[in-house]
Amino acid sequence: GPPRRMTRGVMRGPLALVLVAALLSAAASGLSSPLRRRPQTGGLSQRRGLSSSRSINSELNLNPPSAANIMRVYGERPGEFDDVNLSTAWNRMGKSFGTMSASERRAFFGRHQDSLLQLLQETNPVVSRLLPRNLAGVAYGLARIGFRQANPTMDQIARVATKRLHEFKPQELSNIVWAFAKSGIDAPELFAGVGREAEPRLAEFKPQEIANTAWAFARAGAMDARFFASAAKYATTQLHLFKSQEIVNLAWAFATLRIRAPDLFEQIEVEATARLAEFNPQELGNLAWAFAKAEQKAPRLFEAIAFEAAPRLHEFKTQELSNTAWAFATVNAKEGFCTALFEAIAAEAVPRMSHFKTQELANTAWAFATAGVEAPALFDALAAEAVQQLDLFREQEVANTVWAYATACVAAPDLFSAVQREFCRRPDAFNTQELTMVAWAIVKRVTPAEGVFATICKSACTRAHEFSPQGMANLAWAFASAGEPSAKELIAAFEQQLVGKGVARADAVLSTFKAQEVANLIWACATSGAHARTLFEAVARVMPPRVVDFEPQDVANTAWAYTVTEQIRPALATALAAKALDFSAEVFGQEACCQMHQFNMALQLDCPLLADPPGVRLPTPPPLPAGPRLPAVFAQECYWEMVKQRPDGSSQLHRDVSETVRRLGVTHTNELCVAVAGYHCDIAIGPDPASTRETPSVHTPDSEVITAELAPRSAALAALGSTIIEVNGPWHYYGGTRTAKPASVTKVRHLRRLGWHVLELPWWEWETLKTFRDKEAYLLAALGRLAATAPPAAPSAPTPVVLLARAA
Repeated sequence: GPPRRMTRGVMRGPLALVLVAALLSAAASGLSSPLRRRPQTGGLSQRRGLSSSRSINSELNLNPPSAANIMRVYGERPGEFDDVNLSTAWNRMGKSFGTMSASERRAFFGRHQDSLLQLLQETNPVVSRLLPRNLAGVAYGLARIGFRQANPTMDQIARVATKRLHEFKPQELSNIVWAFAKSGIDAPELFAGVGREAEPRLAEFKPQEIANTAWAFARAGAMDARFFASAAKYATTQLHLFKSQEIVNLAWAFATLRIRAPDLFEQIEVEATARLAEFNPQELGNLAWAFAKAEQKAPRLFEAIAFEAAPRLHEFKTQELSNTAWAFATVNAKEGFCTALFEAIAAEAVPRMSHFKTQELANTAWAFATAGVEAPALFDALAAEAVQQLDLFREQEVANTVWAYATACVAAPDLFSAVQREFCRRPDAFNTQELTMVAWAIVKRVTPAEGVFATICKSACTRAHEFSPQGMANLAWAFASAGEPSAKELIAAFEQQLVGKGVARADAVLSTFKAQEVANLIWACATSGAHARTLFEAVARVMPPRVVDFEPQDVANTAWAYTVTEQIRPALATALAAKALDFSAEVFGQEACCQMHQFNMALQLDCPLLADPPGVRLPTPPPLPAGPRLPAVFAQECYWEMVKQRPDGSSQLHRDVSETVRRLGVTHTNELCVAVAGYHCDIAIGPDPASTRETPSVHTPDSEVITAELAPRSAALAALGSTIIEVNGPWHYYGGTRTAKPASVTKVRHLRRLGWHVLELPWWEWETLKTFRDKEAYLLAALGRLAATAPPAAPSAPTPVVLLARAA
């Protein structure tokens, strides 16, 4: 039944005797009686303190929270804040900061700096005795405020909390790691402890607590495989309980840490696709970003996001526009709805371009270039804005932006000029990948500004050990393509890094290169005139078995590089020739066919070949037992592609030399395509020594026979045999030098080995000749010296391939 009330009156009987005895015993031992109240003053103080604490908390908890009001209360009640008040003050102040602008925050710190420090000094001594809820509340507030002077306090909170995590409820665990992730303060032991504590208790967590905890771990870069595996398994079956923001935060966390969770993402795709109308713009953008970052194919989801986002783009902030474009470009979505979305993003972004932050500008440019979407208005507006903000760009943002314009083939001269100036201002701040991207983009779109590549070379040479295989290959390619004299210095640094520390290490390092990277690197060596013999020998030793992985361009670049540097090795050449059997000439394309033709000529004319390097790795079985030789039909196709690569016409310099030869009484042919080699020669005098009925010289539409009206000026000219004059303009030489490019050197070498005299006439010598008499005297002397020498002997073996007759 209900409890009975005690009646008033005097207690009688045994109970009274027992109580009296107890009182007497307590008095004898000097202890206060349990029934006696504490002195009235102490009890009143406690009651007043409790009343004061509650009163303070009531003032602190006004809605909406106001940081200024909190500091007012703190100033008016000095020394009265207890543990709960301190926690409430920091927590509510943090919530208030979430609604303040940056300028309002700066003003607040300016007015209350001293009071904040005093409040912090009062907080530090009580941290060790705060309840879990209050510990998490203080941490939350300090994190939201961003008060850097509180970092030691946060460290103390981490130490205290780590020892008491078993006391924390799920929300408190979630809140405290969220606070440390938000503040950016490293607390590995705290995160490890929370992971261990949370993993077996996930069934107690609400969806928001799971999502926020996962978000915090990802934001802090704290990997906990067991926690995330359990979170994925639990969330997969409970996603219908998650709100849109919680779904997005969970997906973002797994994507950021690159944790594979296909079942979870598949379920997120199903759940989110059905509920996209609930997602706000930020959530739509972040969801797309997460799936793209996690490399999850989700075509239905992306199509749904595109249709949901397009009519709502005016609600998107600039970051959300940028993230959405980045995500769709990353997943390589090419469907029509994606193009429509990109066009809508461009239309929305252009008038708001001045509001884009530097990362948003860079990511947007990258996205549109990667997606291959033409958006001239967007690229123009973005370039103009980027020039204004370029000094604020991080190095990766500079690299991504200039890469995007080069990839999209968009002319932006002001942007490229600004990028080159900015790069030269801080070259060593760019990492090797960023440095390579900048160099590549400059070469693709503009003529490099003076000193830019010298700056790149200086920075790269000191950091050669930091370059990846792709970075080495791409940067060397950029220098070679630009015709930069400093390319030799750069390649020497790379060669030392790759093969300068012994054969075993060289072989191991080169084995990490992809086929295209090897081909591009040695192509760059050959193109820049850097013979890099140690590197070429190492490649010839390691690569023959790997040629099976080459694409046509890799085959052509490698074959051409070894040809023009006269370093062909039998094993590698045989592997390259065999690989050519896998492709048709059409697959190679004209330029690559011309490279293969020069390679075929070298196999026949540059004999004997160099010996294979010691320890060469041979394919099994040998691809061509008979040795290196291009198949006859493929060789013919390559030859005719070489013939078709005729010049557009004779230059003024060429015509001037031809006229002088005519005045000397020498009949000649301009633009003759010589037999077998397929080389187009500027001026040919006399018969083609390699021409036969089966393999004649080829007169192209540009060929012209110039008949001399007078007899040869001298007996030497009259006796002149088969002679070619190569009129070498500036494009035959490396920029700013008098060193001929390897293609010209190889052409002259092959012509001589086919039995031709060759006179190389450099443009700078001809420019010094001011009158016809000077020019005639120059040629008369040069040709006379050639006539006095014996003609080169053509090689006796191997026999050149017999070419089938075909119209050019």
